[in-house]
Amino acid sequence: MSPYYLVTELGDDTDLNKDYWTEPQFNKVLDLFYNGYLSLNRSLEAAVDSYMRHFFPELCQEGDCDWWAVIASMFARVGAEAGKTKILMQDNDIMWGTFTDHSYAIHGNAHSNNFVALDPTTNAGNNLIAALDFDTSYDFGMYVNTRDDWFKKPLINIKAVTKYCTQDREQFNRYMMQEKHDLE
Repeated sequence: MSPYYLVTELGDDTDLNKDYWTEPQFNKVLDLFYNGYLSLNRSLEAAVDSYMRHFFPELCQEGDCDWWAVIASMFARVGAEAGKTKILMQDNDIMWGTFTDHSYAIHGNAHSNNFVALDPTTNAGNNLIAALDFDTSYDFGMYVNTRDDWFKKPLINIKAVTKYCTQDREQFNRYMMQEKHDLE
């Protein structure tokens, strides 16, 4: 509900930024939010009900849908779709964007807020989510180890210790596993 709507309903003398309202103003605000919520909730409930009947007909018997079963099914499906995304990338040696930055912190893009929710009725695969943020993605052929933490180790044999600026498969695989763990 917008502040503009509240002001028009409550009157121009209502200051939405003040610390307190009079009891009649407060009750009016509660009433507006409650009725607005019920209206929104009814339309949302109808849309969700329609969606559930379409995609989960086995969970909607005799007019009623088992909401908890649908939520559990959707949760499992979102997890499976996120897993498919990571497996597809991992099988093709594509890193989502995990690397060591200049502060020696590991940066990564493999996390849940790099997915967007989709309306499954608008895409061919009926997917619930899609992955985002591939601007720092790379494959093994483009990978160069930027970890220069060799200086923290004893300088017995510097060439054996450092893999800095090399195409280090071991470090690439560690980053790949880090991405997997970040999504789990």
